[in-house]
Amino acid sequence: MPLANFMEYRFGLMVRADSPWKTLNDLLDYGKKNPGQLKWGHTGRGISIHLTALYIFNKAGVQTIDVPYKGTPESLAALLGGHVDASSTVYGPVKDQMMAGKVRFLAVCSEQRYSDQPNVPTVVELGFPDAAKLGTFVGIYAHKNTPDPIKSYLMGTAKKIYDDPRFKKGIEQLGEGLAFGGPDFMRERIKRAEEVGVPMLKELGLYVGK
Repeated sequence: MPLANFMEYRFGLMVRADSPWKTLNDLLDYGKKNPGQLKWGHTGRGISIHLTALYIFNKAGVQTIDVPYKGTPESLAALLGGHVDASSTVYGPVKDQMMAGKVRFLAVCSEQRYSDQPNVPTVVELGFPDAAKLGTFVGIYAHKNTPDPIKSYLMGTAKKIYDDPRFKKGIEQLGEGLAFGGPDFMRERIKRAEEVGVPMLKELGLYVGK
């Protein structure tokens, strides 16, 4: 069972800085005019980074080629090397490349714009609100039979850790988002993600459920 959430991974769809596509609509228009030609990278089928971009492309009626990579360094190298046209990528590890002007985000998977990237629109603003439900939250969980006193202790300790300025500074330095919440918060986020993600996983043949 969920106990406490600490952070949310920030991620979105990006292209090289010298790309001809300045907006998400530019990229989607290219994809529509060139079915099956648009190649994009990600770090694993079935995870939120993959499903979010896939949802957008499917919703827009764009046929693409998705290319999975072992991790963000490999996915970023493929984008910078011109092996893929776009990449669905976690924000933190590519932040330096973006600040250096080598890549740019066309959209972020969030309901609100990032404070340090105020000019990058969210998927909600661009007409894909359900894509924002596929966020990745990081917290602690416990066995469902864990005694209440222990759960209360763990939740209280989690809140103390979250409130520590050093912890918050560390998360911000990673480039990720702070997001504290208890069991209800986490259950609600899981439910939202299931509504969008489970049908997609079933279609991909990746769903393992009840």
